[in-house]
Amino acid sequence: MKALEAGELYKQKLAKFVTKRLKSERAASIWTSTLQRTILTAGPIGGFPKIQWRALDEIDAGVCDGMTYEEIKKNMPEEY
Repeated sequence: MKALEAGELYKQKLAKFVTKRLKSERAASIWTSTLQRTILTAGPIGGFPKIQWRALDEIDAGVCDGMTYEEIKKNMPEEY
């Protein structure tokens, strides 16, 4: 399964789980960071207000931004 397909499947399963789990909660809301991927992941969750909060964003990873842990370990072992 490709990463994109896995992400789509995860999104749908998460939405189903959250909706079922919180169906009796009137005051529930969905909090995300302002990062596009978190907003898209929460997108299919219906029935609850969605709040974007910058404090949930990742810290600036500097030169490692966009790298996987494996890439950092391989290319920058002293930083890992």
